[in-house]
Amino acid sequence: MIRLLKAQIFRNIRKPWFILVLALTFLLTVWIAVSPYRDQFSYQGFMNRYGDMSPATVSRFVLGESRPDLSISDIFDEYMLAHKDEHLRQAYLSTAMGLAILGCVLPAFFVGRELGKRKIRAVLIPGQSRAEVFIWIVVRYFLVAFIIITAVLGMIRIQWSVEPRMFDHSYMVNTQLRFVLYCLAVFSGMMFVTFLVKRPIPSAIASLAFVGLAVLSGKLIPSVSPVSELFMEAYWYQETGPEFWMPHVIASLIIIAVFIAASWLVFRRREI
Repeated sequence: MIRLLKAQIFRNIRKPWFILVLALTFLLTVWIAVSPYRDQFSYQGFMNRYGDMSPATVSRFVLGESRPDLSISDIFDEYMLAHKDEHLRQAYLSTAMGLAILGCVLPAFFVGRELGKRKIRAVLIPGQSRAEVFIWIVVRYFLVAFIIITAVLGMIRIQWSVEPRMFDHSYMVNTQLRFVLYCLAVFSGMMFVTFLVKRPIPSAIASLAFVGLAVLSGKLIPSVSPVSELFMEAYWYQETGPEFWMPHVIASLIIIAVFIAASWLVFRRREI
């Protein structure tokens, strides 16, 4: 298994398509996740709107009182501090939507390419079992998904001007871990769809359809579906207790395990 991992890592990272897909997915995900609110919450957007005004005028518009003693930068800091909870919640929701849509590219290129063009033989190394090949494909896919999710979470701090130190440490860790887990649950479903469809482009389209079904499940059964948290602000309040989000955490773990097992049942019957 170690030989398979090493060989595949060195074989793939040298390919232009790998770097291109990874870079484009990251850039497009970040752009979709933050662009609807970039001008509203970022420091640059704030300066574009109020940079030419006097501090007294800006503070009256933004803070509701005239504060000529503050600079424009200080007013922005005051505004972000007063609305930090709202900005963080909306950042989670917007980022989740961007990931859900553009995440359809990941299984198409990191799973579908190995299946749709009969690339399985190229993955195999003498002495490696079918199970080890499957494990490598799954590990590689989830590793890329995890990198993309955490990178976009990091962009919340830059693009949304959300400073994690303004929040309780346990709250930030809790919400970010839940966010990653829920996204991985959705991505695991996309992976299963790709094992069924096999070819990259059709699997990307089918993954997008799966996202639509996942969003629908979040609306129809919000008490169980982890997708409901990704699009409902109420679950991201600091006051929201574990009795509300714990069922979604458990459901996410079960969903990931079920989709991985289902993917294996499909894969093991494939001729290689």
